[in-house]
Amino acid sequence: MKSAVLVSSLCADPAHTILTELFGVEEAALVSAQQQEFPWRVETKYFTADLRVHIVPDLASASPELLAAVDGVVLFINSSQEADLTPQLRTWARALSEFEPAVQLLADHAGGSPALIEWCLDNQFEHVRLVAEEGDEGDEDIIGVPRLREALHSHTWPNLVRRSAAARKPVTAAAIDAAPAPAP
Repeated sequence: MKSAVLVSSLCADPAHTILTELFGVEEAALVSAQQQEFPWRVETKYFTADLRVHIVPDLASASPELLAAVDGVVLFINSSQEADLTPQLRTWARALSEFEPAVQLLADHAGGSPALIEWCLDNQFEHVRLVAEEGDEGDEDIIGVPRLREALHSHTWPNLVRRSAAARKPVTAAAIDAAPAPAP
């Protein structure tokens, strides 16, 4: 069953602060290990799903068994600092194409070049800007961690448990962050 989210950083910044905010894990725990795995509960108004989040430093650290269990991928990049991400992105896209994760997010610390946006479209990745750009004041698009969370929460995970109509209450970001992690 595909109930895992794979996270990796293709830039010098390991994105610990963003991961702490997105998944609700302690930053110290993320810094202490090269490869990390922890439980994460997705709770929406309509369902809950218990997932495993795997943080890997690079593609070589992801076994074929892990890639087969992944239905969500978040790759962190900084397109303004990296000279050419194309070879790394091409390698990831080739490896992931065999397993076809449903959610593929490219979280960019910069705005992204037209070539990078085109690569995302060609490879079924959503380009998510992590910071607002100058001139975005009137833009209604959700960016950053809220968009990453929204994309992961919008997916129909294979192991979801539907909430009854009586149990459907609005789920706030505070309630999501306060939700206990499932037992490993």
